[in-house]
Parts: sequence; structure tokens; C-alpha cells
Amino acid sequence: MKIFKLLVPTEAQPLLRLLGFRVNYLNSTVALVICYHLGEKTMIAMELQVATDAVQELGGHGFAELQYITAGFEPFSSAQRPDVVFWPDVGPNEGRAFVVELRMPVNAGQELPAPEILEEHRAFFETDPPDRLSFALATSRGIDSTLRSVLSSKGIEVLDKIQSGSELAHRILTWSAIPQLSA
Repeated sequence: MKIFKLLVPTEAQPLLRLLGFRVNYLNSTVALVICYHLGEKTMIAMELQVATDAVQELGGHGFAELQYITAGFEPFSSAQRPDVVFWPDVGPNEGRAFVVELRMPVNAGQELPAPEILEEHRAFFETDPPDRLSFALATSRGIDSTLRSVLSSKGIEVLDKIQSGSELAHRILTWSAIPQLSA
């Protein structure tokens, strides 16, 4: 069994308890959330593991890092949901920012963000000039052609059916047009 400890704003406590997390107050503004890993990963732990593994693999092809920018749009997330940001150092997109928002729901009741929400997140990352940024949603779920089309029309790439950091890194490298060596 693994135990994950996260510090979150105290006002997130009711929602986190509703989601089944154990919450302990540290002071009037911060609470400690303890997540137990008993086999099926929590969404937060899975996203962090996938993102961390992807960043490690992407590092050999450019600069990659975890950021917590889109988490700021969700007041109860407390920056727990990482974004992968990658700048390739070779290929036709050298220096272009590739931003990936991860959503890895572990049960069918958890919804993905609406296209308008993702579009808002993408707009937040806009660069100057605006064509130096690519934005994607990465998820463990399959995305149907209708939603894929809507997201594409908003300039959002879909990286679906992601099950590991290695798979996410491979899909980001393909999307960013990085020449890859065969194994």
C-alpha cells in the first residue's frame, strides 16, 4: 500500500471528503489530504504518475516539465492536476510549446471538461505569436469522432486511450513531429 499526502486549501475539504479522501486540518487555511493506493489508482495519482513518466521520456527530445496551470481554473483541485509542457529541440516544431492537459478519470461517473472549458484553458496559454503553441487533452478514455471534431475545430488535439507515461510521451512526440528512432 502506498500513501500520498497532499496539501490543499481548507475550503476544499467538503468536496474531498465527498470523494472519499481522508482530510486532516493543519491550520485554518491548509488541510492535509491522505490518499491510499490499494491497487486502483486515484485519478490524481494516476495523472501525476503518467505525467512524470512522460516528462522523463520527453526530456531526451527537448525541454519538458510539469506545470500546474490549468489546475488553477478549478478551485478545489489545489494544483493537483499536472500539465505536461514540451518544447522540442529538433524537427519542424523546434521551440514550439506543446501543452497537454491530463484527465485520467478512473470511473465512468467522472466527466471530461466541456470543449468550451478546454478552449478557455488553451486561450490562457496563448503565445506571441499565437501560432507558437499547440494544446491537447490527454485522457485514458476513448473520445468519439463528434467530440474529437469539436475539439479539433477549437485548435485542441486529442490524445485518447492513454494508459502510461511512455504511451503519452510517444503520442506527444508524434504530434510534435519529432523524428523517432525505431526500437
